Amino acid sequence: MAEINVERKKRSGWLWIIVLVVLAIIGYALYRYLNEDNNTAEYNGAPTSFVMPVAPHHLGSV
Repeated sequence: MAEINVERKKRSGWLWIIVLVVLAIIGYALYRYLNEDNNTAEYNGAPTSFVMPVAPHHLGSV
């Protein structure tokens, strides 16, 4: 009887490298999106609440 050797194919390492790169890009994009403070109302000087001062701002304190 003949002996048959069945060996599993080795998977390429490129798939894991591509997956890691894609995950890194997604993680970086999420980090930039969630930590971006340049477009907030407080940064731009817009009012952040509905409470208005009693005296107009341009009169200042007397």
